[in-house]
Order: sequence, then C-alpha cells, then structure tokens
Amino acid sequence: MVQGYVNMNHQEKLLTFYKVIYSERSIQPMAARIVAEETERMIIATKQLFYAMVIHKLLHFENADMSAVSFAMTVHGLMDYELDQKYGYDKEDHTENNLIGVAKLLDEKE
Repeated sequence: MVQGYVNMNHQEKLLTFYKVIYSERSIQPMAARIVAEETERMIIATKQLFYAMVIHKLLHFENADMSAVSFAMTVHGLMDYELDQKYGYDKEDHTENNLIGVAKLLDEKE
C-alpha cells in the first residue's frame, strides 16, 4: 500500500505538479486548497482501508480514525521530507533518504 502510493507520487509529471503546487500554497489560495483536498482524500482512503482491516479482523485499533490520520500524515510527512532532502541539497551533500526502504518494510507487515 505505502510503496504503491510512493511510486505514484514519484512519477515525473506528478512530481513536477507537486513542486509547483507546494511552492505556491502559501501565497495562492487555490494551491492551498488543492493540497488540502488531496490530503483529505488520502486520509479518507486510509480510514476506509483501516475500517476494512478491522471488519475482516486483520487488525485491531483502539481508535481507527486516529490511527488512520496518524498513519496517513506520517507517510505524507515522510514524502515531504524526502523531497526536501532531494531538492534542498547539492548532489554531493545529499545522502539518500530511506523512505523507499521504510515503505517496503511497512508493506511487508501488511
């Protein structure tokens, strides 16, 4: 699940779109709205997945809503962090982020 989301967001055209939207969100209300709506969709999809896992007795959560929000925002934050590292450093200063490894590890636990 996580690896698929990461792969989708690393497509060249989508990555370029994210760079533009993220750079404009603090000064353009429409860009901020797009980012907020996409984040909300990601949270909703994660909640639906977690509810399905509970129904099928694959996982148990004390609070599925909070767990889904925490999980989705953690993945979201890690992806932002990866982009900041990738584009915020010179090539020789940049150390490869381990997000892909984290995503694979999380997927293996499913």
